[in-house]
Amino acid sequence: MAVASDGGIMSAQAWELPPSDADPNSTRSAHTERASRRRVLLVEDDEDAARLMAHFLQRHYEVSLACDGMEGLSKACVAPHPDVIVSDVGMPRMDGVVMAKELKKFPATKDIPIIFLTGRTTPLDVIAGINAGARNYLMKPVSIDRLLARIRRAIGSASTSTMRMVRSSRK
Repeated sequence: MAVASDGGIMSAQAWELPPSDADPNSTRSAHTERASRRRVLLVEDDEDAARLMAHFLQRHYEVSLACDGMEGLSKACVAPHPDVIVSDVGMPRMDGVVMAKELKKFPATKDIPIIFLTGRTTPLDVIAGINAGARNYLMKPVSIDRLLARIRRAIGSASTSTMRMVRSSRK
């Protein structure tokens, strides 16, 4: 696959991705480490873009992929739920905005932070994304460092909100 990064900005140029790190003979400690990592659900219909982002995100998170909003909704509703969802907006079958609205209807998924990463940049697109429940709306191309910072912030905010809810329910 030929994809590239220009100063950390994801774009289509020329990079060779290494093969998957999955080793069927991996040790139990590697499995335990993966199980304790935060989970990111990446919803993207462009297979090359999804593989590139997953390559970078897997260094820090356990990453699941979905090719459209319908599959993203399905995967997000199954435990263990993702800690954050990074989603494109324009996708076949179900777009990211509809997926976000659907996720907000269910108690198990309503508090999962959603970050939209998309080429749809009109003010109306941004407003629709935020109104659907997105925490962030990032325009493509985006630097991987900026995306990682938004993911860390979204997970941190979600953890803080969950702790506040637990404390208030104890009173």
